[in-house]
Amino acid sequence: MDDVFFAACSIDIATSLELRKGLHLTPDLAAKLRGEDRRMSLRQKAYGYVTYKPRTEKQVRDHYHALEYSSEEIETVITWLYEFRLLDDVLFAERFVQASKDQRPMSRRAMAQKLAIKGVPANVIDKVLAEDVDDDADCAAALAVAQKKLRMMKIDLSDQDRNEKLIRFLQYRGYTWPVIKHVLTTLSS
Repeated sequence: MDDVFFAACSIDIATSLELRKGLHLTPDLAAKLRGEDRRMSLRQKAYGYVTYKPRTEKQVRDHYHALEYSSEEIETVITWLYEFRLLDDVLFAERFVQASKDQRPMSRRAMAQKLAIKGVPANVIDKVLAEDVDDDADCAAALAVAQKKLRMMKIDLSDQDRNEKLIRFLQYRGYTWPVIKHVLTTLSS
């Protein structure tokens, strides 16, 4: 401005505000320029945040609320992320359940608790778990966890002590009594 550097902005902003050489910069136009620049900056940060690893809508809201963005700015960026399919709680929950099955088996209840903590809505959790986790999968996961735990236990334990430790461990991991009973029966046979 007046042959002196005033501000940098992306070509998208310059085009949308119809900026050009010789344009008189009014206070209103300067405020719009700053607002658009902030909006674009927030979008770029949000893109990096959600593409680094999958996030839930609640995680995005909490992150940008902590960075002191306004509710209006957060709503705008959430809408933008949904438009570009960068935010999807159902997909997040499905990926979480699959990763749990593949890497660190956990009970249906533990998965539901972790998903709820991450901000996945209860109806989404119920739907995904109903589709992806049945009783057989829960039993198989508990059996895998129990076998791994048994390999780490002392060899000189009595059967009763071993079973008590295994029961406590599986309860801690969130498995229900019918699943634990099935595991104990399978391991003793």
